[in-house]
Amino acid sequence: QVLNNVVQVLQSDFTFATATGATCTSMDSNLVKIDSNCGRVFLTGAETSGTARTVINVTYFGMPTWFALRVWYPSLPLTVSASDSVLNAIQGFFSAGGCTQQYQRTTIVARTTFSYPGGPTSGSVNVLPPLISNASGVASVSGMVVTGVAPGAALIEARALGVTLGSVTVVVSGTA
Repeated sequence: QVLNNVVQVLQSDFTFATATGATCTSMDSNLVKIDSNCGRVFLTGAETSGTARTVINVTYFGMPTWFALRVWYPSLPLTVSASDSVLNAIQGFFSAGGCTQQYQRTTIVARTTFSYPGGPTSGSVNVLPPLISNASGVASVSGMVVTGVAPGAALIEARALGVTLGSVTVVVSGTA
């Protein structure tokens, strides 16, 4: 009964308080990882595909069981867009010291679809990848918001594990 409860919790929440004596292993650690003490099922971001079915083996005080997971994988590159791709100077708005021109801000949206081999494709889904600016002196990034810093162009990249998943160019204009 206890082992059945452990598996049920894993299937619904993917995380639970570790039961003493439980151990878990993934049948394909390239697709999905699990803590050896069964505390967390997770992905690292290094996965290169999804799967219709992978198995997690659970042993509780010598009693084995398993459960299956489906892993959805995003279509790459991500579709990255800016609500406003040209950020203008804000007329008459300067920093507190009065000497640095202030510029507009824009919100970045990253979207993709998810699928697994032989399965359906999801509708378009908003995702929240880490964003970086290749020209922080032109445009700075905080969360999903880009703020103009000085005139020029900046490539805003959605990145994970050192890989660019998608990008959008934002132009900062000195014109108000």
